[in-house]
This record gives sequence, structure tokens and C-alpha cells, in this order.
Amino acid sequence: MLMKSPALPSITEAFRQVVVEHGERAALSFGGEVLSYAAFDQRTDALAARLVAAGVTPGSCVGIAARPGLDTITATLAILKAGAGYVPLPESYPVDRLDHIRTEAEISFVVGRFEALEAMGVVAIDPEGPAPADPPALPETDGESLAYVMYTSGSTGTPKGVAVPHRAILRLVQNPDFMELGPEERILQNSPIAFDAATLEIW
Repeated sequence: MLMKSPALPSITEAFRQVVVEHGERAALSFGGEVLSYAAFDQRTDALAARLVAAGVTPGSCVGIAARPGLDTITATLAILKAGAGYVPLPESYPVDRLDHIRTEAEISFVVGRFEALEAMGVVAIDPEGPAPADPPALPETDGESLAYVMYTSGSTGTPKGVAVPHRAILRLVQNPDFMELGPEERILQNSPIAFDAATLEIW
């Protein structure tokens, strides 16, 4: 069992190590577009800087309403680089469920946009675009930093949010004993981001 420690590495730190060691390798492929780790690092840095400049603070929650594909995956890492945790907000959710999640998680910013969320007064951030002209410094994260909040189905009552720290994701994906992963392996990100199985597929 991992002991609670502020010295535990974070996802953002682990990703930086991968960029240093394998920057030119393919990180993501979608719809014919391929991003290397170095290019993906730059894209997520730009979005993270825009989030911080907009007012996102460490430990807060940022919704993800980006279209499936590179934008969604970019949003997950960029939100973590901004020191926040991501909360999936699928457009298919009923409006009252979206509003419950937005209110309980105190979401003020969302990466992506659709009509129901816009009516709730959140600030929509476009997942694409350059970093600010004078980008702010990105906050440090550690193993206890919030990574994401996943909401239960609510089948037994009101949906409840489960907060997951960086260390829990790292424990799942680093040196797994239930599968073999090497440099030539590929993972299909198939599960909806609001389903917890997506955690392994993404990271």
C-alpha cells in the first residue's frame, strides 16, 4: 500500500520524463493526425497556460466537454498541468445531472462547449489555440494532487463524485502486473471518458 507522501511523483512529472526520453515517438494518433510526445507536450502546455491565465487555480475542478479525440486527451493533461482536476461532462447527460455535477464540483471553467453548459454560466475554454503572449508559470503537482472526479451513475440516489489523486493513476499504469506493455504496443482509447475504464486506456 502506498503511503501518503508529498514527495510522490505526479502524472505531470512522469509525463515530462517521457518527453525527455522519447520526445519524437508518437504519443497520440486520431483521424490521420499523429502527435509526438514533444508536440503533445507543447499543445498541453499552451492550453494549461490559457487555463491558468483565465483563473483556474490548483485543486479546483475543470469540466471537459471537448469533442472525443485529440481535444479530449489534450484537455485531460492540460488541466492537470494547470494544477486542477478534470471532470467529464458528456453532452449526452441530462441537464439536471450536468447542473448537479457543475454545482457540487464547483466548476467555473470548461474545456469545450455545448449549449446546455453555456446556459449554466461556466466559462468555456477552446481546447485549441496558442499560449498567452506572456504565459503564467504552471503550478507544481505531487502524488496527492487531484487528478479527476468521476461521478457514479446515481442509480441508488444522487450521483456522488469520487476524487482520484495522481498517485492512484500512477499506481494503476506504472509497471502493471496484469498486462505487458512495451514501446511498440498501442492502446485503443475506446471507453467514454466519463467511464472509469478510460483511466487505464488514456494514461
